[in-house]
Amino acid sequence: MKRKKGLPSYPGSRKLYILLSVLIAIEAISIIAQATFLARAITLLFERAPLSETLGSIGLFLLAFVIRYALSHLQQYITEKFAQTTSFNLRKELIKAYFQHGHRFIQSKGTGRLVTLAIEGIDQLKKYLEIISIRMLRTIIVPIMIVIYVFTLDKASAIILILTVPIIILFMILLGLAAQKMADKQYATYRILSNHFIDSLKGLETL
Repeated sequence: MKRKKGLPSYPGSRKLYILLSVLIAIEAISIIAQATFLARAITLLFERAPLSETLGSIGLFLLAFVIRYALSHLQQYITEKFAQTTSFNLRKELIKAYFQHGHRFIQSKGTGRLVTLAIEGIDQLKKYLEIISIRMLRTIIVPIMIVIYVFTLDKASAIILILTVPIIILFMILLGLAAQKMADKQYATYRILSNHFIDSLKGLETL
């Protein structure tokens, strides 16, 4: 497993990201189509155009909505399947490593952390893979395609979007750092309690 910043890298992850990128790009097109046809339908209604002229835009909006909904579920299914396979393989490797070098880990980290990592740690990694793979790619691809489309319609609006998006990202980063700090603090406490609980169970017979 490679350790680097960005998307998590595991066997088969490159194919997953390529497939997700294609699906998310198509989803971005459907999002743009939704916004376009919805705006067109609303404009026609405000202009009191005949209903027959509005039905076409409404129908195309609904079609784009269905396509987006289907693509979103397909992305989720593919990612969950990849995360399940990856977590299963990692758990096998972890158990194998415990049998070979487990005594060193227990002496340095404690039995509770070993059990927590094998059971809850892998499950949390699975959830992480399910969430981060789609969200990171979607965060990159969808805004870029929307800005490109807006640029073809109105350059000033596209420039405003380009200037405001980094501010939103900055606030998200600050919130993420604050949440990570709190999570790390809670995890340290949880690890101490876990080690104490496991050691107490091991000493029940002696007590």
